[in-house]
Amino acid sequence: MVLTVVLSNGDSAFILEDSNSTVRAFTLVAVGVSAVVEAARLALGYSGNLREKIPQLAGLFILSIFPQTLLIVYLAYYSSRLPVDVVLHHIMLFGFIIPEIFISVFVIRSMIKSATTKLYLSSWYPMQDYKHR
Repeated sequence: MVLTVVLSNGDSAFILEDSNSTVRAFTLVAVGVSAVVEAARLALGYSGNLREKIPQLAGLFILSIFPQTLLIVYLAYYSSRLPVDVVLHHIMLFGFIIPEIFISVFVIRSMIKSATTKLYLSSWYPMQDYKHR
């Protein structure tokens, strides 16, 4: 595929001559970035869920929306060569990423509500320090 731009004086200029190598290079970068972002998402989700930390879960939510969703959409629709790639990326997108975005909104809201309640109650009923023996 050759992208041709016609200039105002009638001449044409070739901007992109070999898009196949460009798509391959961008796909390689997208897969690498997706792997790194996926590892960060898993770490943030794991630590945020176990420790009930709102910032880690918010980081998981942000990384799920951008760049992970955009990378999976690119890999599913624009760079797939085999039908199995399309199927696997659709499973990743509609089976994991999109439900995770909706569930994380619900979880973050409930954790904020719980943390606010704990803060409010701690101002009225301060906890006493007991030494465990």
